[in-house]
Amino acid sequence: MNLAILLRFKSARIPPYDGSQDPDAHLEAFKIEMLFNGITGPIKARIFATTLIGQEMAWITRLPRNSIDSFEELARTFHLNFATSKAHLMPAYALGRIRQKENESLRKYLDRFKDAALKVRDLTEPVHLHLIISGLDGDSPLAKSIYKNPINDLEEFQQRSDKYIDVEDMQKAYGETRGRSPNRRSPSKKNKDRDQRGSKKGNDSHDKRSDLQGPSMTLTHH
Repeated sequence: MNLAILLRFKSARIPPYDGSQDPDAHLEAFKIEMLFNGITGPIKARIFATTLIGQEMAWITRLPRNSIDSFEELARTFHLNFATSKAHLMPAYALGRIRQKENESLRKYLDRFKDAALKVRDLTEPVHLHLIISGLDGDSPLAKSIYKNPINDLEEFQQRSDKYIDVEDMQKAYGETRGRSPNRRSPSKKNKDRDQRGSKKGNDSHDKRSDLQGPSMTLTHH
């Protein structure tokens, strides 16, 4: 606590920790920030306290007096206390269960896949590329494009998928501008159906009247 903080250092430029993030990820981000600023030694423990907010800041103030004598000790205590918030990693094969749903946009599918991929440790590019392509709807324009012209790496996949996402966005915007969805029937179709129903109703009414009147009779005068 007696060490002075460098005047040129203002504050850590990392998102504050509120208990909902992975504590280990927060620690790593903090260490990189300190390394970038050339800050070493116990002073890091004091700076680390400024990256906590809410109940997490209250936690550090409740630590027993003189219980922390180094940043390493504080980091270990922090990890143990918030271990339940640690993100659970999943194996790469779990990504194989992520499939593009029927009528799901390409953008939404890729966002779901990318969020899941962040939870996989040591995911190699070939496996990543194979799984993300395998999860595409086989009838989608992008999948058909890849079948015809295979993709070699994730960068190429990103470039091509961006083009198809742009097309989807334009089609959606055009449909909203026109004020109708693909499933909505055209006015001419509606009018045609209405006319057919009206014609049928008229015929039914005529038939009913005919039934009520009974068969026509012809009178013959002698």
